[in-house]
Amino acid sequence: MHLTMRWGLLAALCLAATVAGAQESGTIRGTVYVLGNEPLPEALVEVVGTQLSAVTNLEGQFEIKGVPPAKHQLKISFPGYKDITLPVEVTADEVASLEAD
Repeated sequence: MHLTMRWGLLAALCLAATVAGAQESGTIRGTVYVLGNEPLPEALVEVVGTQLSAVTNLEGQFEIKGVPPAKHQLKISFPGYKDITLPVEVTADEVASLEAD
């Protein structure tokens, strides 16, 4: 895999945002893939405008806890790739999912 590939080759990014009813914060979970459904380890995933972030594991998975319920922008970056920013909404008692090609 050539590291100068662009995020446009991102095959799928699956996110799930969940919040327990009595809590005032949520969790964003997801997996970052590149073309061919290959997981992308060690990508930085940040909730824009906050101090919240995570790094994907060897399976491309991440989890960010303590996210305030609201519409957010999620920034994904990896050396040699163009950064991508995607919308995600954290809503109490609901699960949101997102796929990006």
